[in-house]
Amino acid sequence: MHVSEGSMLKLLVLFSFCLGLFVSSDAEAGRKRRKRSGVPIALQYSKAKQKQQNRAANKHKLTRIKNLSGVKKLIGTKGVQNLVLISSSTSSYYLDKDIGYLDPSNKVFYHYSCTFVKDFLDKEPAEAHRVTGKRSKITSLTRPTEYQVKLHKWKKGAIVGSKWWQQSSHSTCAAVDISFYKLGSSGKKWWRSRLIYLQSQGQVIAVEEKNQGHFHVMVLPTYK
Repeated sequence: MHVSEGSMLKLLVLFSFCLGLFVSSDAEAGRKRRKRSGVPIALQYSKAKQKQQNRAANKHKLTRIKNLSGVKKLIGTKGVQNLVLISSSTSSYYLDKDIGYLDPSNKVFYHYSCTFVKDFLDKEPAEAHRVTGKRSKITSLTRPTEYQVKLHKWKKGAIVGSKWWQQSSHSTCAAVDISFYKLGSSGKKWWRSRLIYLQSQGQVIAVEEKNQGHFHVMVLPTYK
């Protein structure tokens, strides 16, 4: 079948036009998703993001801690999951008094986290405070799976499930939640920008949990 040069040119123009519409439509859909949630796409929750956290835990050999006994065994040990006590208050951040509230006699053990999480908390809130003047409120650190199940009864946003990807990264002792309620627009903007950057560098996996009012951050052992 012979196609003239003129017809071929028309087909190419039509194809380019349709391709432009497709790309434009896809970009517009992305803008609408962001506008609808108010959360940058890079920080939105998704099943893929949840799977990414669990794959990272497997890759870095971060054990999911079942109960408080598991937490105690990791305190002061050698290796990637060595747990250290996080300061309850510094000049740049403070721990929510409700951390571990479902296990009041053992609350101090919920203030422990991996050494690289401590490195994150020593550095990032300090920079946020320097730039914005706001102290960061830490609302959660380590949560063993048994505690997570208890919490889920009160807060449905606390993920639980039988599938491999439904495990909370809090059970790895590598996650931290940072409240944005009192940060103001400048503080929230700073944390958004910083977390997106760190995520792009493979140092954290972050989700802005709008309904919970905090940034959920899984800090990776690669953080520096």
